[in-house]
Amino acid sequence: MYTVLKENAKKGKYKLQLPSGQVGPTMIFNQTSDDPVLGKIYSDVRFRYAMSLAINRDEVNESLFLGLGTPEQALPLNVPYVTEKDKKFMTEYNPDKANKLLDEMGLKMGPKGFRLSSDGKPFTVLWEYTLQYVWSTDFPALIAEYWKKVGVNVILKEVTTQLTRDKQKSNTLDITSEFMAPYEASMISSPVLFLPPYSQVWPIMGLPWMDWKTSNGASGVKPPAWVLRLWKIAAEWVTLIPGSARYLELGREIIKINQENLSVIGTLGNIPLITVIADRLGNAPEWTINSTFFGYAYPYRADQWFIK
Repeated sequence: MYTVLKENAKKGKYKLQLPSGQVGPTMIFNQTSDDPVLGKIYSDVRFRYAMSLAINRDEVNESLFLGLGTPEQALPLNVPYVTEKDKKFMTEYNPDKANKLLDEMGLKMGPKGFRLSSDGKPFTVLWEYTLQYVWSTDFPALIAEYWKKVGVNVILKEVTTQLTRDKQKSNTLDITSEFMAPYEASMISSPVLFLPPYSQVWPIMGLPWMDWKTSNGASGVKPPAWVLRLWKIAAEWVTLIPGSARYLELGREIIKINQENLSVIGTLGNIPLITVIADRLGNAPEWTINSTFFGYAYPYRADQWFIK
């Protein structure tokens, strides 16, 4: 779409702006899967590291995003406690290391070139995706090819956004991509985007953990220690003055825990959201950001625009 818009800008009498938008599509494996075999695999951090290392982000960027993005993990944007090193964690393309990690897990290669799970049966990831969060069918197709190269079979199925959310609520998805990294203001108001269940509205991953928390252990599944630690420090972090020493200390710890466990696997950052401004539109400013967290067009006072 960008290429077509760019080529026709003069003819169409409009200008293109490329304000910073958001992170690219992400992958979140269901660590609380009701399937004990899959749950064990997805909750092993070596598996998540391997899946991240198997992705050629430079190729994803060039082939699907015209080189406009930046290969990196999905982290809060423009915050003082995220470093360039954090952004590059486990983002190198290293299929050899990915294979080694999967071998260490005991996921042996089967006769058809795909790995077997601990019960000796073929291990397959069912990726039910919605275009709203993967942007194009080409994205999951390309990621699936990378994963297949290290022996992880993937079945792709396009579904509606509503169905993915229903399945998230019932804890029946293998993998989801419904995630958007926040900016500092929205992170402060709701750090849940970096805490299980990773959503302000509906659970994305970790619903049984949340059930355990809200029921005081009467139901659900007790989460691992890293989740308990995240919940604890986040409860204090939201009460702190932004920029204070303690705020930065706990902010860095939130990022460190998320990085070490890599529940959210990112692909690209700094992907612009294309903005088209007609030449006959007056008083429309230069867009510096285009994000749901700032209401998209809201900061640019559309009530003060006019037709020339």
